[in-house]
Amino acid sequence: MFVQQIIIVVALISKIQMVTFLRDYGYPINENNTISCTQSKQLNYKFTFQEFDRIPQVILNIWQLNMTQDENEVQTSISQVQKQSFILNIGCPKSGIVKQLRLKWFAIDDQRIQVINCYNMTEIKRKTFLHNNPNALSGYVSITSIGFKGKVNFYLKILDLNTTSVTIDILGNYENVTQLGYQVILGINGFFQQLNDNSFFQNFTSENLNYIVRSNQTLANCFYGFDYYNSGNFDFLNSMQESSTKKSFNYSIQPNGGGSYNSIFFIMIKIQTTFLPLQFQKLSIKLVKAIPQQYQAKIIISNQENDQIFQSIGEFQLIVDKSFDKVNLFTLLRCNTNSTIQSSFNKFQKSIILKQLNLTHQCDSNLNQINFQLVLNNMDETHQELKITISEFSCSVSQILYNQVKEELKLYEIYIQN
Repeated sequence: MFVQQIIIVVALISKIQMVTFLRDYGYPINENNTISCTQSKQLNYKFTFQEFDRIPQVILNIWQLNMTQDENEVQTSISQVQKQSFILNIGCPKSGIVKQLRLKWFAIDDQRIQVINCYNMTEIKRKTFLHNNPNALSGYVSITSIGFKGKVNFYLKILDLNTTSVTIDILGNYENVTQLGYQVILGINGFFQQLNDNSFFQNFTSENLNYIVRSNQTLANCFYGFDYYNSGNFDFLNSMQESSTKKSFNYSIQPNGGGSYNSIFFIMIKIQTTFLPLQFQKLSIKLVKAIPQQYQAKIIISNQENDQIFQSIGEFQLIVDKSFDKVNLFTLLRCNTNSTIQSSFNKFQKSIILKQLNLTHQCDSNLNQINFQLVLNNMDETHQELKITISEFSCSVSQILYNQVKEELKLYEIYIQN
């Protein structure tokens, strides 16, 4: 599908168990000054596309930036993201001229990828961000805006990436960086295929790449640092050239302002990996006489190494490491004489409840504690996120899965009826 003028929508992919992409080149600021950005005129562009089922995430990818060498700055951010549109905001707050800005963008409807935005930061320092998906353990960082007041030589780096957080560090000489914006793009294993990661101080053109090879991929060419000499314009360019037969292409990098740090990736358009629920293996239940204790309910999650104990009212998160192929869940509840314990345990096939076990137990003066032991298999050999909820008269454990959509699957629930 093609839309004339500045928007070119190249591909629209079905949304069932795969990442959904729209990709576009935009030319918000051009060198013939028909569209310009000044101190008194911020630019706001609305991009529209075919409607998603959910609000997508948006990735920005700068392919060209040309600014005069005076103290200068360009700001970019995304706002008002809807199911079929978003607003791109561009600001030029300094007296220097922003001559050209060329962007590529992606809209993504998939929770196996997470986009973390750090727009137009004026306090330049190491930053740590929380992320959602414990299995999104690969990624890259891409600069989206910059301001400077002299020569700079710096780059951004993913210093640490674990199941809950990612830390971005800035290295080199960044004294003269007055503003910096970037995105962190995280994905599951196989989402990115890195073609090149290097510093470039002269023009570079890649070998030809076959379109058949990339039929399930799109190209991201990202700046993650600059070595700007400040002897001429801040002028850096990425580009892509198709062959005359349109069966192959190559990419180029032109660091006219000095040197640039670039990561070049293929990004997968279709993700084949589907994360599965923990599989029900064994359930045992015992009514016993309670030893006097302070708790009403206690959940113990054993992963063959450490026991995690939850016994206060509230909602808790736990990441079970992928190295454990079994997860043991122990639930202990005290009950009064003649109280009824209702419980339900779910067996899943993919994300559908295949079978539900609904059980009822009665407490008396001699048997006033019920112990449940549930053993689950980790068939995926992936990190598992559990949500534990304890209230005064009930408790439950759910599993959080990140596929096309985020799913919360209730593994079991137990409650007391007095």
